[in-house]
Amino acid sequence: MQINVLHDVIVAASEDLTNAYPLTAEAADGALVCMYRQGKEKHSYDGILLTRRSTDLGKTWSPAATLFDGRSLQPPQAAGSGGICRCGDGSLLVVFCATEVTRPDQYVFSDEGMAQRTRYLTALSTDHGMRWQSPRYLDDASLQRPLGPTSNPLVLDDQIVFVPGERHHHQGQLGICASFSRDHGRTLEPVRDLIVDQSAAVSYCDPRFTRFADGQILAMLWTFRQDDEETIEIHRSISDDGGVGWSAPQPVGFLGQITDPLAMAGDKLLAASNYRWPPDGIRLWLSHDRGRTWPVEESVQMWDAGEMRMLAGPRPIADRSQGEGVWNALPAFTFGTPNLKRLPDETLLLTYYAEVGSKAHVRACRFQIERL
Repeated sequence: MQINVLHDVIVAASEDLTNAYPLTAEAADGALVCMYRQGKEKHSYDGILLTRRSTDLGKTWSPAATLFDGRSLQPPQAAGSGGICRCGDGSLLVVFCATEVTRPDQYVFSDEGMAQRTRYLTALSTDHGMRWQSPRYLDDASLQRPLGPTSNPLVLDDQIVFVPGERHHHQGQLGICASFSRDHGRTLEPVRDLIVDQSAAVSYCDPRFTRFADGQILAMLWTFRQDDEETIEIHRSISDDGGVGWSAPQPVGFLGQITDPLAMAGDKLLAASNYRWPPDGIRLWLSHDRGRTWPVEESVQMWDAGEMRMLAGPRPIADRSQGEGVWNALPAFTFGTPNLKRLPDETLLLTYYAEVGSKAHVRACRFQIERL
């Protein structure tokens, strides 16, 4: 691939706060709406959710609008991860989680931290992301089990909203689950388990999804071994029935963590993936067969963590040594959450977070592929 970067700009940055975990949707008026989390640190208990709009294909961004701020509630609530999409009625839907902070001295992913109550919420905007209605708590009884939203929902042809998430299972392994909404996100159906390793040998987490022109949905899954938290190859699963049934996950041939796919023309598939081994960064991969194979010579280093800039050029993959386990490693991540969008002019937008200095900030890179 040959990549031509049109611009790579800061969406949100603060001297004393961390801005991270961006996910982006296109509003009905054509604006891009980027949702992200802001807090002292990426996993601090003071997190809030904000959004910004762009009306010029991601080159400039509006002042922030507050979507959720639970710091003054009793007990305080810290925003976690979520997803954003445009529903069939034109409204923007956000599904996210918030932690009731009763133990602020505990690490979010410690046993004590994860024992704190997690709430699941939705928020709607009917004016293209300029303002947000008060978030609504989902009915725990109707969901029946945790949802753990971590990625953007998908809107299907029949206007059903597929709302994915992840949850822990009996032996501690993570698996992929989802709910469905038939009223543009106003209510969610009971959560269904979709992709779970019943042997508990591996965890599947942080799923990202895309949909081909014929309706087939593809999921790319960050996969790690449960016993030692060793990240292994990204796995791929497909659904031919609107997200209800899924194929057994298969490795795709490259190592990575969060990997965001984007269906292109025919069977071509792009994917932006976090690679946390030298050379660290966000890599762009290309498949010609719906994600079955990914020629390494087609991959491009986009964000380069070592040089702290958008490289957008070839760089060989080197050492793949494993560091500390997943949960302990998370706070040290200096980049992540790649999210790909196709823009109306057929260029592409990659939103992500990255550290340049001591604090992470949200960025948006618009680019075109000169040879695909």
